[in-house]
Amino acid sequence: MCASQDALTRTYLACQITGHTIPGDFSLIGLEPEAVLPGILPDIARPTLPVTETGHRAVDRMLWRIANPPLPYEQIMLQGGLHEGTTVRKALPLA
Repeated sequence: MCASQDALTRTYLACQITGHTIPGDFSLIGLEPEAVLPGILPDIARPTLPVTETGHRAVDRMLWRIANPPLPYEQIMLQGGLHEGTTVRKALPLA
């Protein structure tokens, strides 16, 4: 997994230079929610984030906080999907 686009590009290029293949030898997953360097890098596996839903929820929570300042804070976790791309090897079925 690579947390930054720079690390993702360097990791991919280092694998190419050393003769390793992605996804043959290694799977590569970027943590940026958008494609990186289209046309240069393959379709990198990455999370898909519900951006619109997150924005709506944030506005709702901000307005609620303004209306209810003494009440306790609320933590919210949002779950997105995974864009598999071409850099993750598919799991083999169990026999």
